[in-house]
Amino acid sequence: MRRLVVACEGSTATLDRVVLGRISWLAACATALVTNAVSNVIPAAGGAVGVGLDYRMWEAAGVDADDAARATAAATMFSLTTLFALPTLTLASLLAGVRIPDTLIWVAVSGAVAFAALFAAGAVLLFANAPFEVVATLVTRVARHFGKRVTPRNVRHQQDDTRRLLG
Repeated sequence: MRRLVVACEGSTATLDRVVLGRISWLAACATALVTNAVSNVIPAAGGAVGVGLDYRMWEAAGVDADDAARATAAATMFSLTTLFALPTLTLASLLAGVRIPDTLIWVAVSGAVAFAALFAAGAVLLFANAPFEVVATLVTRVARHFGKRVTPRNVRHQQDDTRRLLG
């Protein structure tokens, strides 16, 4: 189990180094370990606090705000992919005929439904402009509340970058 934890944290640190390019292993590993610890310790909102801390740690390390946002988004997508893979694999095992206790079947179905809903919402926000404009305006207002200067134009630019990266 310890090896899996080390591999997971190492993967997150490697992902950060790939996205940011010029950071040290120490900064990448420290950020991965601290944000994961905070995310797992704080009840209910730990994930959101961990994402915010990840972004702030990159800013404090001298990383450009846009690059810090990209690294945080990449790490979050990596984490969510891993999280949603577990129920999906469970459902695939069920379809393959592996005997699964009845109580876990509903967990797998719920996970698959949540995955499909979040995937669909992400696709809509990535490819449809009207819902994205609403989210961009909301992000701008929230960022302004925290003293950050983010404009809907900046958010649209990030959407365009993501579209271009995905092909």
